[in-house]
Amino acid sequence: MTSNQDCQQTGIECWWNALPGPNTASVAWNSTPDTLLYISVVLPTNVLWLGAQANAVMVRWTAPYAGNYSITGSFQANDTYESKVNVGILKDGSTFLLTDSFSSFGNAKNFALSNIPLAAGTTIDFELAYTDTANSDNASLVASIDLLK
Repeated sequence: MTSNQDCQQTGIECWWNALPGPNTASVAWNSTPDTLLYISVVLPTNVLWLGAQANAVMVRWTAPYAGNYSITGSFQANDTYESKVNVGILKDGSTFLLTDSFSSFGNAKNFALSNIPLAAGTTIDFELAYTDTANSDNASLVASIDLLK
């Protein structure tokens, strides 16, 4: 993302590519203690919202230390308009650790990956990919990455 812009609703922080629809790509976070409705999206508190809209959106984490890690969490379809959503978790931008899709509001794809060996500096990407329409291509993400002892 190239910009950190104010969203049109109080309590939502977002980063976006500053392009007009349908080419907008964004990542947003609900910083309030309440679930918010943003356009047609139900956005719970403390989740990242990934909006692809004719693009792919990715959130990247970099391993600070070498070791085995667990990666847990979920993607959830949170747009009240139904649309197919493709999600994935990639290691170093090329090796898929998970790939899945869903198309109904409220559907969640939980993931629990354990004993994933990572070198220091290895990246883990959480990705939402553009599907067959530029509308409603979004999902929320909750993730935890922990170094195993």
